[in-house]
Parts: sequence; structure tokens; C-alpha cells
Amino acid sequence: MLSLVLTAAFLYPAAPASADEAPVDRITPIDDLKNGGPSVRKAAELALLGTEQDIRSYLTTGFGEALASDELAAAQALASLDGPTTRAAALQAMATSPEAVKAFVDEGWRSSWNVDERVRVTRILDTTAGPTVKTAAAAALSGTAEELEAFLSTGYEKAAYADDRIAATRMLTGGPSNSGPVLNTAAQEALAGSPEELQEFLSYGQAVARARDAELASLRSLTQQAKQASETTAREALAATGASTRAANAAVEAKKAAQTAAAETKAAGGAAKKADAAAGRAADAAKGAADAARDAVGASNAAARAARVASDAARKATAAASATAAAASRAQQAAANARTGAGDAKTARIAAQAARDAAAASKELDQVRAQRDRALAEAEKAANAAKGASADADAAAAAA
Repeated sequence: MLSLVLTAAFLYPAAPASADEAPVDRITPIDDLKNGGPSVRKAAELALLGTEQDIRSYLTTGFGEALASDELAAAQALASLDGPTTRAAALQAMATSPEAVKAFVDEGWRSSWNVDERVRVTRILDTTAGPTVKTAAAAALSGTAEELEAFLSTGYEKAAYADDRIAATRMLTGGPSNSGPVLNTAAQEALAGSPEELQEFLSYGQAVARARDAELASLRSLTQQAKQASETTAREALAATGASTRAANAAVEAKKAAQTAAAETKAAGGAAKKADAAAGRAADAAKGAADAARDAVGASNAAARAARVASDAARKATAAASATAAAASRAQQAAANARTGAGDAKTARIAAQAARDAAAASKELDQVRAQRDRALAEAEKAANAAKGASADADAAAAAA
């Protein structure tokens, strides 16, 4: 890094020849124009465009002044970097003298620079979780200054890419970091792409894919709960209907028996035996009426349970429908956003899949709602039958 700064911007040639020599030396300022730092090149250009006296002035004093400016600029550039040791050394040199600045930019920066390079690698080792980066950083720290520089220049990037591939591979189906099919597809695409695309996936794309997997899982769970509740409702309603029908029939027969027994008792008049027999039948009818009443109550409770289960199914179906609608809306918005740039093509594909998932879930929920409505109708029929059975049971008891 520093070698590029010094080579490209502040490298300076050897001192020029004496201005007393004749003829005027134009070769030296031409070389300076090609190879000098910014201030030296500018001064050499002005001298070459001027008179012979301008060239002599450049060779005697101008070059030295321009060189001092470039050396100061090089020290300032080093002081502006992130290395604390190099910055402190550069600031001290600039505060001392031009000679100290020259000594620092010539070779003095190397020792402080190597200290800062070691700090940079140590920081990477301490803050990075990737095993490849850690191994490469540890090896660089145990090596030479050149190995430290090589790690920071190219080795770190290569090791980080290897760790990124490991992280993405762990997100594939069956991996410990997988959240579902959307993440699996996105990870495969990232692994097949460039290092930049892989890094973008790890930084942002995986969050979108994970959210989509969670959304799909929530939809599946809500839909399954709604279906299960509707099935339970249908069973409870059917049982309630059967119990209510039996209770109603038993109550009707009990009422008839009680009425017949009452008529026989009245017809028996003073005949004791006939009256006792009729009274027994009336008691039996009353007992049947009571049993029918209990059955009616049981049927009514079963109908109430069916109604509660149906309500829960309705709530789950509504929640799933709401989530499906939200997914479809997000899919449409993502698709619209994807049209603004080719870089959003992956988002567009995810959006299209979200729309298809939403449509499939909507069809399934329509079936759930239809089943729920049938179950509610059965529950209502069961409740009405229970009311009728209770009324007949009361009438039977009264007749007894």
C-alpha cells in the first residue's frame, strides 16, 4: 500500500547536475518531469517552458524546494492512514525539521509501518470468525514483514472468500444454517456467482430468503391448523347431530308413553290394579323423559363445543388468508421494485415464487372455508335439535 503511494506520487529522481555547467542542462528537468512527485513535476514543467535562467534557477534551488514539498506531502499522506504508530512517527518528523521529514519518507517509515501492519492483522484475527481467515492471519503473524503485507494485500481477500463459501454451503438444504427451500435456492445461486454476489447474499440476501422461508412456514402452519380445526368441527357436529336426534326421538316417545299412561290411569277409575299399572308406566315414562332430557343437554353441549371449534377454525383460516394476502402484496411490490434495475433480478424471481405460493395457499384456504361452513351448519342443526329434544323432554315430564 505505502509503496504504491511513494512510487506513484512522491518518488523523486537523483539530485540534478550543477547549474554552473554549460550548456544548460535540460535532460535533468525532463527526467524530473517524467519521474518526479507532483511538486517536482510542476516545477520542472515551468522551468522547461521558461528561459535558460529559469532552468538554472530550477537546478540550483527550485528542485530542492519542490522536492521538500513532495516529501512533506508524502509524510502527510502517511499520517492520514489508519496506523497509529506510523501516524505518530510522521507527525513527529513534520514537527522536527525538513531533514527529519526526508529521513522519515526515505526509509524511516518502514519500522513503524510494520508495527501497524501487525496490529491490522491481529485485529482481523480477533474479530473474524471464519476459520480460513484465522488460519491465514495466524500464519502471517508468525512470518516476516513481507508475509504480513502479502496477507493484507491479497491473502485476506482470498481467505475471506473461502470462508464466505463455507458459510453459504452451510445454508443449503440439510445444512445447520438452512431455514427452508427459498434460502437453499438463494445460496446455490450465490455460490455459483462472483465473490461480490456471494458477499451481497451473506450481507443482505440471506435475510430476505430466511424471511420468505419463515413466511411460507407460517402459512403452512396456519393452513394446517385451520384444516385440522375444521375436521374436528365436522366430527363434533356430526356427533352432536346424532345425539340430538336420538334425544329428540326418545323425548317424543317418552311424551307419548306418559300421555298414554295418564289416559290409562284416568280410565282405570277405582280399579286399583289398573291404576297402579298405569302409574308404573307413567313413572317409567317420566324416567324416560328425564333420560331424554339429559341426552338433550349432552347433545347441546356437543353442539356448543363444535361451534367453538368451528369459530377457532374460522379464526385460523382468516389469519392464514390475511398472511396469504400480505405475501401476495409483498410479491407484487418486490416485482415492481425489481423492474428498476437488472441487479434486482433475484428479487424478482423470489417475488414471482411468492405470488405462486400465495395463489396455491389461497385455493387451499377456500377449501378450508367451505369445510368450516359445512361444519358450522351441522353445529347449528345439532343445537336446534337439542332445543327440540329438551322441549319434548319437558313435555314428557309434565305429562307424567
